[in-house]
Amino acid sequence: MFSNFSRYKNIVFELSRKNIRTQYRGSLLGVVWTVLNPLLTMLVMWIVFSQFFGADDPYYPLYLLAGNIVFTALRNATSQSLNSIYSNSGLLLRTRVEPYVFPLSTVVSNLVNFFFSLIAIVPFMIWLSIAQGVNLFTYRLLFIFLMLPAFWMFQYGIGLFLSVLYVFIKDVLHLYNVFLVLWNYITPIFY
Repeated sequence: MFSNFSRYKNIVFELSRKNIRTQYRGSLLGVVWTVLNPLLTMLVMWIVFSQFFGADDPYYPLYLLAGNIVFTALRNATSQSLNSIYSNSGLLLRTRVEPYVFPLSTVVSNLVNFFFSLIAIVPFMIWLSIAQGVNLFTYRLLFIFLMLPAFWMFQYGIGLFLSVLYVFIKDVLHLYNVFLVLWNYITPIFY
């Protein structure tokens, strides 16, 4: 599969670019929503869990934001990949493109959005570094970049499996949405 990747890299690039463009078409703020969405979600969750339930850890907002960004990236990449082959079936039938290109382009475009979302973490790290007197910008941050290929392959594997399954069983979309809610609540993001 990856031996043919060089043949399809331009198609993956163009499809990824199209996905990013169409995602924010008609939006006033555009790509800024990629940074604002995790910040606003984190703010709501921080108010609910730290103010109402009494979580006193000063690093809780940063932990919550990081976990939310990672899970949102996983959720978006896999759920958008789910119908990528089926929704591009016309293009697939008219051209000689391998089906794995469509989930791959979806995951790549969501990886770009993930990098934009990571921008939201930097102000919180600066604020917590100043407020707590601890340097959060250490060599440990490099581990994030070492884990990205595994995270990307995990998203792509789930997306590829779901997109092939969706071609034959349309109920996978609804079942996967329920599974994502369950998966979100059993991850230790909130507690």
